[in-house]
Parts: sequence; structure tokens; C-alpha cells
Amino acid sequence: MPRRLPSPADPLVELTPEEAIVAVGLITMAADEAVEEIEADLLIDIVADFEIFEEYSDEDFDETLDKLSEAFDDPGIEAVCGSALAALSTHEEFAEIALIVAILIVAADGEVPESEQEYLNSLQVALGIPDDRAEEIVESLFSEEDDEEDEEDEGA
Repeated sequence: MPRRLPSPADPLVELTPEEAIVAVGLITMAADEAVEEIEADLLIDIVADFEIFEEYSDEDFDETLDKLSEAFDDPGIEAVCGSALAALSTHEEFAEIALIVAILIVAADGEVPESEQEYLNSLQVALGIPDDRAEEIVESLFSEEDDEEDEEDEGA
């Protein structure tokens, strides 16, 4: 994983916003000290829940993953990252979805070390998401989880 996120100035790989969101998920998995199997399975589960992917079939996801895998090999992960940022930079909603995907992947193993927090902060800035909006996103993601846990505890 690159130490800093590349600039979206010169995209080398043409990506749709959907492909860019999946790319951010894959790059986030690579930022982790070790890719957990739960993260790999979780990526497709996470993105499939968003409306923009409702038309995506398993074959579409496979094609997207194949395209990104080839691009990671050549021109490389930094080029894919820059291209993903470029594809998302003009779509606020898609940029937020990419950040949500990254947050959920990082949190999937139950630990968010400082290096992953720094990565998420860098990603947020690179996606052009203001701090207050990023805080709202985190609160909404994890307050819902806390509410569900409270309901489970009450039902036990």
C-alpha cells in the first residue's frame, strides 16, 4: 500500500464510479496489515447493498474484480488508486459510498490500528469529504450497530 494516496490528476485506468468504489475497497484491504478472509467476502457483500450495484450480477462483480486485478499488476496499485479518486471526485454520493466501504472493511476485523485510521483520514481528504460529514458517516454506521446490539441484549 502506498504511504500516501496518489493524486487523481492523471487517471491511467478508465474506471466507472462503481468500479472505483470496488477499487477503493480492494485498496483498503491491501492497506491492512493482513487481508482477512472476512474482509474479502465482506467487500462484495458491502457494495452489493448499495443501490448503484442493484443491477450488478455475480458475473459483473467477477469482471470488475478481474479488471482491477489486472490493473493492479499493470499499471499498478497507485495508478488504480489515482484513477479511482479521479472517477469519484465529481460524484459526492459515490465518494461517500467509497468511504463507507473503506470504513466497514477496516472495522471488519474488530481492530482499527493507527495506520488504518491514518489511511481512512487520507482517503477522506482525497475524496473531498469534509470532516463534519465524515464524522456523521461514522456515527451513522456505528450508532446503528450499537442500537442493534442493545436490542439483542434486551431480547435476551
